Amino acid sequence: MEGRPWAYEKQIMVLNELEGHTPPSKLDFNHTPVWIQIHDMPLHCMSKTVGAKIGATLGDLEEVDAAADGIGWGRFLRIRVRIDITKPLEQGRELHIGGKSVWVKFKYENLPLFCFHCGCIVHGEMGCPVKKTRRLHSEEGVGDWGVCL
Repeated sequence: MEGRPWAYEKQIMVLNELEGHTPPSKLDFNHTPVWIQIHDMPLHCMSKTVGAKIGATLGDLEEVDAAADGIGWGRFLRIRVRIDITKPLEQGRELHIGGKSVWVKFKYENLPLFCFHCGCIVHGEMGCPVKKTRRLHSEEGVGDWGVCL
């Protein structure tokens, strides 16, 4: 379970630990943990505390990859968050620091195939409701999501 998220032929494979008292119909297969890299953070924000705050807004925070002193060293800060795969992936977040706004970008590690039109993982290109809506309204082009995630 530690190596999640898993993929088979680039499709997400969500597994859960079974609990003896939970009926199979009540198991949640819409959430899985993923590692998210937070890029372009100001140096004084590269900490376990800030990572935890950002992670809590994305889903259930599982871990912030920081040194023992709580400082994140490197080009980015890594967080492991249990996200809802039925919702679009977040591309970044605006941080308000010292009266200034800073946009930080998210990059997802080992991400399976996801839809470039709506940003969701749970379907392929053929099943996208956003793509069908855009086609009906004569809008062209790909959505806001790209390989940079």
